[in-house]
Amino acid sequence: MAIGNGEAAALLGDSGVGKSTLAASLREVGLRPLCDDLLAIEFYDQGAWVRPGIPRIKLGPDGAAALGISLDGLPRVAPAIDKYQLPLDRSAPWEERFRLTRLYRIDVGDFAVAPIRGQEAAMTMLDNLFRPAIGEELADDDRRFGQAMRLARDCATFRFSRPRALGEALTHARALAAHLARPL
Repeated sequence: MAIGNGEAAALLGDSGVGKSTLAASLREVGLRPLCDDLLAIEFYDQGAWVRPGIPRIKLGPDGAAALGISLDGLPRVAPAIDKYQLPLDRSAPWEERFRLTRLYRIDVGDFAVAPIRGQEAAMTMLDNLFRPAIGEELADDDRRFGQAMRLARDCATFRFSRPRALGEALTHARALAAHLARPL
């Protein structure tokens, strides 16, 4: 998610927790999602940086209906999957980079935005980086551990909890957008 001043925030969480619906909701309240599902991170001395990814959000019919988004004419993600490819802004050049400054672990529960620090932040990073099963070249656990620790150290990390209530998706997105607008 591009958040202004050349910065970005990433949404993390378990499969099915509503990250894509939240990203689509944030799009509806005026923010710019950079990708869905996969966020490539480049590490430099001055921090972690991200670029726009595949310009689509995978959105199911219930989430689309709650947001008033028509799925007419949108391609399915796959024939047997009831999710559709909602296009994102394609006008930004691939070379555009954003400094990753915030990470939000998305949870279902009572509404809250709370900082995560220390070991909990580190474990959140480890749980959300590529898993070794994806490929041998990505299975360098020492490197993955180092990257997770660096993200936990360099990025402000928060837990964003909200009830599983699609009817409140835009309200939750506005609350997160307000948090994103606050200085760190």
